[in-house]
Amino acid sequence: MTDSRNLATAPFDLAGYLLLAVGMVALTISLDGLADLGLQHAIVLVLLVLSLACFVAYRLHAVRVPQPIFSLDLFKIHTFCVACSAICSADRQRRDTLSTAAAASDQSQLFGI
Repeated sequence: MTDSRNLATAPFDLAGYLLLAVGMVALTISLDGLADLGLQHAIVLVLLVLSLACFVAYRLHAVRVPQPIFSLDLFKIHTFCVACSAICSADRQRRDTLSTAAAASDQSQLFGI
């Protein structure tokens, strides 16, 4: 059987993957931390700073690596930026709707309605 591997394929960008993964997990937990998880403000702030540090470190890493796991050139594509903005906006609206519904539910339980 012949070897069908592509030898020109770049190695997996493990450092970039770890920076993005830690940054995304820290950001997600920090955004859900106050409302859903009941985390203290200091922990949420530390998670936000950690996520920002990971994203900045990834940007510095991505410009030095020949083939990063997530190319920063994607942000040069107008439709990609618009799609990212739409996703963030839709998520923000969903969170606002859920928090409003939760507040109304809490009030109705408080007043026995």
